[in-house]
Amino acid sequence: MRVLFTVLLTFLTGSLVFAQQEVIQPPNTFQLIPLVG
Repeated sequence: MRVLFTVLLTFLTGSLVFAQQEVIQPPNTFQLIPLVG
């Protein structure tokens, strides 16, 4: 259960960071895709 929770938390955090970067600086999303994926 703890591992699953950690994975979900990491995914949500990554999604928030990706969303913020996409809103602030759209061009940088292409640079973040390899890092997140």
